[in-house]
Amino acid sequence: MISPGELADAIRRILNDDASATADAAAIQADLIDGRLRLTHATQTVSAGQDIDRSIIFIGSGHQVQIGLDEQRLELLRERVFPGIPGVLPPYPSSLFIGRAKEIQDIRELLAPDRGLGLILIFGMPGIGKTTTMSAIGRDGRLLKHYPDGVLWTSLGKSPNLFSVLSSWGSALGTDLILRSPTLESASEQLAHLLRSKKMLLLVDDVWDASHLAHFLAAKGPECIVAATTRQRLVAEKFTSTRNEIYYLPLLDESYALELFQTIAPKVAQGHPTESRELVRTLEYLPLSIHVAARLLSIESKFDWGIGDLMKNIKSGVAILIDKPPDDRPEFPTISALLRSSTDLLSEPVRECFAYLGAFPSRPATFDLEALKSVWMVDDPRPIIRELVGHGLLEVVGKGHFQMHALLVAHAHSMLEDANGNGA
Repeated sequence: MISPGELADAIRRILNDDASATADAAAIQADLIDGRLRLTHATQTVSAGQDIDRSIIFIGSGHQVQIGLDEQRLELLRERVFPGIPGVLPPYPSSLFIGRAKEIQDIRELLAPDRGLGLILIFGMPGIGKTTTMSAIGRDGRLLKHYPDGVLWTSLGKSPNLFSVLSSWGSALGTDLILRSPTLESASEQLAHLLRSKKMLLLVDDVWDASHLAHFLAAKGPECIVAATTRQRLVAEKFTSTRNEIYYLPLLDESYALELFQTIAPKVAQGHPTESRELVRTLEYLPLSIHVAARLLSIESKFDWGIGDLMKNIKSGVAILIDKPPDDRPEFPTISALLRSSTDLLSEPVRECFAYLGAFPSRPATFDLEALKSVWMVDDPRPIIRELVGHGLLEVVGKGHFQMHALLVAHAHSMLEDANGNGA
């Protein structure tokens, strides 16, 4: 780990490409991925009431080191800390990747060649940080040393152009012939031919359909491994025979959730420590919801008219469901859009049943079979439960007992209100 006193000198050596720059870059990379270092931009408020006009690097929760870097040198630092490798690389890891050191280590160990696994599925609910985790492992030099031929990454979504993805991987391997393949099966076969002598890490993010992932598994070379993320339990269970092949990405623990909130909204956290802790508990430590809530509160605090009403709305789930992406992160989804992308896949009757769960109190909402049977007015709620669990919208917590995250309850409540309003 780079100490606060060593950081400025290490960055200078990296930017000057000194003799020890490679070792410095590897140390800083590991600290960024493990959450010990955080990089933030000039526009972000990073201390109580002050906007710093330069880039900042944080170390831990008790140290703050200010490094003056213009955009050009900041980009150069990023490129040298995360040097290019062959293939198709994921985006750079988030500059605020906090509280995932253990998870990254667990996944790195699962993906090591000596484990003998051909596929690891990273499963988790919307907004829990699967994509961010995928970016981190796809840039982690401690893992990539096992895959000297590089990384092939893609993010699929609900309606991917599989021909385009397979051909882009082929182009990275030196051929444009895959795009001319008559079928997806033949495209997978051509890619498999290219990968049969390669030792590569294949990363397939945001899988919604098991048939989509099948093409990448068919193309996997004997010394390659596939890591995929999904929110669909049915996808996770389709290709795995043991629990060792599924990694359940957990929520942040409270200390890291609060640290994330404090980093984004330091003025709010300093002025309202009790309320801030209560808020991250209400949000049940979901990283995306904490990002959105902290950003909203940080902006609100600048007006000096109090944050009580906004804090109340966020606790009820309203504000973070309707929030817009930040101007500098247009790809950053609203929580509403993220959740809606899952509920839109439900059959109409099941989507209606999901909306009715919005009437339950959250933190989190818990149900048993009898309660669900009653609220849905059905003789057998199990087929509905299976569909909701399969889409990651309901969690099994024990025999005949289920729970739903508070934000999912808020989303269900908004769907119920929309239905009642439209009905009126």
